[in-house]
Order: sequence, then C-alpha cells, then structure tokens
Amino acid sequence: MPGRRATRDDFFVHFGHILDVVGPDHVGIGMDWDGGGGLPGMADITDLPKITAWLQRRGLSEAQIAAIWSGNVLRVMRQAQDYAAKNGAK
Repeated sequence: MPGRRATRDDFFVHFGHILDVVGPDHVGIGMDWDGGGGLPGMADITDLPKITAWLQRRGLSEAQIAAIWSGNVLRVMRQAQDYAAKNGAK
C-alpha cells in the first residue's frame, strides 16, 4: 500500500527474514537512535530492549544476541583491519 509507514511489526518481519537467510552470526544492528527510530512502537533508545526480548522469544542464545548487538560488527571490523595491515593498506 503506497505511502504506508513501516511499523515495529514490519521491522521484526524483515529482521526475522534476514536471520533466517544468513543466520545470527552474520547480522549486526547499527542505528542512530538518539533522534528517534522513526517507527511507531520504537520511538527511541528506551524501546531497544524490545528487540532483545524479541530475539529471546525467537530462541536465540545470550551469546547470539550479544553478537547481533555488537560482536559481529566488531569481528568484521577486526578482520578488515587485519586484512588491511597484512596487505599494506594505510
């Protein structure tokens, strides 16, 4: 439906699809939430625990959730830095 704004439920449908396709070892959350999330039901950082609760209900482990929130991004950044260091990038 044209012009319809995405909702929190839409976010979870798409987030779930990404997790199903690539798995929790390849998903990371990065957002600029200091100005609001822009979704009804996820207005600002006080709503971020809703994502963690949803991941828990989905059956993800504490380690998988920690990886999604930060570990996966940090791992990929470390791998990119290591690659650059080995290949002479500045």
